[in-house]
Amino acid sequence: MAVAMPSTGDILMLSQAAWRTARAFAPGRKTYPEDFLEVEKELASLSKLLKQLAEDLFEEDVESIVVQSDDHTQRSISALMDAIKVALADLESLVEECQITRMTPTPMGYTVERCWSDPVLQCYNTMRWTSDGGGIQHLKGAFAFYADALTVMRQALAARSLSRFEAAIEPLAEQIQDMKLGTPAGPSTPVYMPDPGPFRTPSGYEDAASSNVRSSMASTSSHKSKEKQSPTAVAAELPNDPEVGAADRKASTASQQDMFEKELFKNSAIYCDLRGKSVNFVKTALPLSGKKDTVEEVAGDCRILLVRRRDAFQGGDIRFTTSIWVFDELRSVRMQHKLPDNEDVIPYTSFFQSEKVSFTIPTELLFHSDIYGEPPLRTQPTMWINYVLDDVPGAVNLQNTVFGRSLIGSFKTEKTLRVHKGLAGVTTYKEQMCAMENFRVWQDDRNGAVFGMIHYSGQFRNGYLTFNLNDSNHPLRVKDEGTPRSLKIKGLRIPADVPSENVDSEAVPTGTKSGKEDEKRFITAVRIEFTDYREKARFTALCNEISQRMVQLTTD
Repeated sequence: MAVAMPSTGDILMLSQAAWRTARAFAPGRKTYPEDFLEVEKELASLSKLLKQLAEDLFEEDVESIVVQSDDHTQRSISALMDAIKVALADLESLVEECQITRMTPTPMGYTVERCWSDPVLQCYNTMRWTSDGGGIQHLKGAFAFYADALTVMRQALAARSLSRFEAAIEPLAEQIQDMKLGTPAGPSTPVYMPDPGPFRTPSGYEDAASSNVRSSMASTSSHKSKEKQSPTAVAAELPNDPEVGAADRKASTASQQDMFEKELFKNSAIYCDLRGKSVNFVKTALPLSGKKDTVEEVAGDCRILLVRRRDAFQGGDIRFTTSIWVFDELRSVRMQHKLPDNEDVIPYTSFFQSEKVSFTIPTELLFHSDIYGEPPLRTQPTMWINYVLDDVPGAVNLQNTVFGRSLIGSFKTEKTLRVHKGLAGVTTYKEQMCAMENFRVWQDDRNGAVFGMIHYSGQFRNGYLTFNLNDSNHPLRVKDEGTPRSLKIKGLRIPADVPSENVDSEAVPTGTKSGKEDEKRFITAVRIEFTDYREKARFTALCNEISQRMVQLTTD
C-alpha cells in the first residue's frame, strides 16, 4: 500500500510555522527567561532545517532516492513530519492562548505589543508545555530531537545512496513512537512538572481586550468561559474597574426591550444587523491619577446594529444621527456609540483576530435605560472600542457599512518598508513605515476607484498609507522580487513628511519634478512583506484582476 509522503510545499509550510512560533519567544529578550530564548533557538534551527530539506528535495536525484525507498522508510519520514506538524500546531495553539496584546499609551495614541502574560512568565516552569504533559525542558528536547533527525536525513540524502538513506532513517520511527509514549528522546531529558492548575491556558487579550472572556452579566455562556480562563490571568491583564456595575446596566423584560427598539427604529434606517461575541472598550485613566488604563467589557453575546435616525425638533430643525447600537442577550445593556457625520470613519482591524473591528477615534458611549428617550444612565468617553463579530463576513459587513466602501481584499503583512531609487535604495537605511498590519483593498463604487490602505506604525506617523491601485493616468508597478513573501510597489507619490488625515489626502498626482526632488519630498516606492506566500499570491492575483478595469482618477 502506497504511503502518503509530505510534499515540498507541506515541508515549507512547516518551516514557516516553526519560524512564526519562534518569534513568539523572541521579542522580550531582556525580560524573558533563558528557557524561552533556548526554545526560540531550537525552533529557528528547526525552521532552517525544514527549509533546507525542501530545497534538497527540489533536486531530481535526491527526490528519486526518497521515492525509491521502501515502505518502512517512507512511513518513518511521514511519521517524523506528522510529529513535527502536531508539535508545532499544539505549541501555536498554546501561544495563542497564553499571549496577550498589550496596549501602551503614547502621545500619538497607542502602541500594540504582542507578549506573554505575567502569570505565564511567573509560572512557566510549572506549566505543561506539551500535549502529553511535559514541561518546557521536554518541549526543548522534542524540538532538538526533530532538528537532529532532519540533520541525519539531510546528511544521508547528500550521500546519494539509497541503502545508506534507508539505514539512517530506520531508527526514526521507533524513536518517534518512544516520544509519543513518554520515553526520553533527543539530547535533553524531558522533565514532567506537576499540574499547574489554572495557569495551563491563561487566555490573553488582543489590544488588552480579549473576545474570549464574557461578562457574567452579559453572556449566558460565561460559565464555560470561566472553565477555560484563569481568573488570575484576567486579574493581571484586565484590571477590575470599581465603577463598573449595575449603574449602567438595567435588565428589562422582553416587552420593554421590544418597546425600546420600536421607539429607536422610528424614522430610522437600519444599515446592518449583526451578531457579536464581545464588545469592550478602553477606559482611559485620569491624568496624574497614578492608575492604568483599564478595559471594560460591555457585552458578551449580543446584537450589533448600525442605525441612522432622523429626529425632528421644535422649530422644524431636522437632525440625523448615525450610531452603532449594542443589545446584549440578557437585555441588560443598551449601548449607543455615536459616529461623526460628514467625515470618513475608517474601522481598524485586528491582525490577530479577523472577526474584530475597532474604532480608534475619540467618541462617547451612552448607556441607556429600558425607556428610550430618558437621559442615559452613564456617558463614557473612550479612544478605543472593539467589536468582535460572530464571523469574518460579519466583520466585513460592519467595515463596509461604516466606511461606505466595499472591502474586496485583506492581506496580512509583517512589515512595510520605504524604498529609495537607484544606488540609494541599496545603501540607504530602509525605514519601516508599517509593522504587523492588515493591508486592505477597498473599492469606491461612486467613481470606481480601488485603493489600498495599511495603518502606519505609531513610531512613523499617524493615519494610513493610502494609494490608488487602478488610476489609468498614473498606474503603479507591482514588482515581484523573487522572494516567497515580499514584493515592491513603485510609482507612488506620498508626501514624506505630512501625515494623512483622510482617505484621499495621499492621492497626490505625479508631477514633473526631478527624480531627486521627488525622492526627498515623496515616498515613491515601498516593499511589502506578507506573512506567507499565500497572502502574496492572493494580492498578486487581485492586482492582475484590478489591472483589467483601470479608470481615470487623477489629472496631470
